[in-house]
Amino acid sequence: MSYISSSDRFARRQARELAKQEKEQTKHSEQVRTRLEVENYQRNIEGLLSIHKEVSETKDWLTIASTLPPLPPSRSAHHEQRARQFALIQTPSIQPILEAAIAKGKAQDEAVNRTALQYYEQQFRKWSRMRELACRVLSGELKAYSNALEEFGPFAELTDMGTEVEFTMHSPTRIECVLIVKASDAIPNEAKSLTSTGKLAVKPMPRTRFHEIYQDHVCGCVLRVARETFAVLPIEQLLITATTAIFDSASGLTATKPVLSVLVSRSEVARFQWDLLDPSDAIDRLLHRSDFKASRKTGAFQAIEPMTAAVFAGLPATHQGVSALLAQATALRQELQDELTLLAKRV
Repeated sequence: MSYISSSDRFARRQARELAKQEKEQTKHSEQVRTRLEVENYQRNIEGLLSIHKEVSETKDWLTIASTLPPLPPSRSAHHEQRARQFALIQTPSIQPILEAAIAKGKAQDEAVNRTALQYYEQQFRKWSRMRELACRVLSGELKAYSNALEEFGPFAELTDMGTEVEFTMHSPTRIECVLIVKASDAIPNEAKSLTSTGKLAVKPMPRTRFHEIYQDHVCGCVLRVARETFAVLPIEQLLITATTAIFDSASGLTATKPVLSVLVSRSEVARFQWDLLDPSDAIDRLLHRSDFKASRKTGAFQAIEPMTAAVFAGLPATHQGVSALLAQATALRQELQDELTLLAKRV
């Protein structure tokens, strides 16, 4: 008959406790991982459905055209002067050392001045380029509109989601845009959630839910493009056509075709409460064409015949002439110059 010593019993009990703790820790880690996975999934869906809520800062081209150039830097002799002041209180016996310190101070000042001059030249070039662009935009130059969109890149987030944006400039107040929305790539095919016991539940995304997200995302992309375009360009009307891949069961091929066409005006965009609206409902309030009834056979939305630039006919033109806009810019520039002169006198 074998006997187990008290030390062996203690060791075995301790081993069981450690194994139990390890199991609980593994379970806890798995629960945390599962929760994070579901939260990431939900954030992804929310990002797709809230793409319309963000917008870049509105560009005030009149102010940009009127902004005064940056002031050139003053030459600095700070390090040299410090070295000379130190030399005044030293004995002549260390004069060579002091001269070397002064020379070093001059070199340091030269480096500082050179850096300041380079920064000033960089800022001056930027000011000159932006002022020239602002004058061209204010004059209604269509090429400048394209340059402004390239300069500020307001569609970077959409591009990251796979959406492509192409513009056609018709007039200083009316332009057209085509979106290629790759929504089927952006929307997950699976729905993730937590069970009552905290485990991960993964199911195929219901087709009705998929198309709800798809519709709101496409509409949200259209609205986001409208907001960004109005923020950058001084236009009044924007015709947007959203296209996406549609499967043709007759040919077995997939082709990019229009599914939504919307005419948006600046005044309409200004009236929306962007944090509260539903993208699809907002589109319904605008002049548009769409057929978002999903086909049971193909599982895709139906192609439409998009509106053309002819829809602009009859709309009132509100673009100001170049002379009037430049006169405003000159007046504003003079006001800024007068204010700076007054401030200089007070100092």
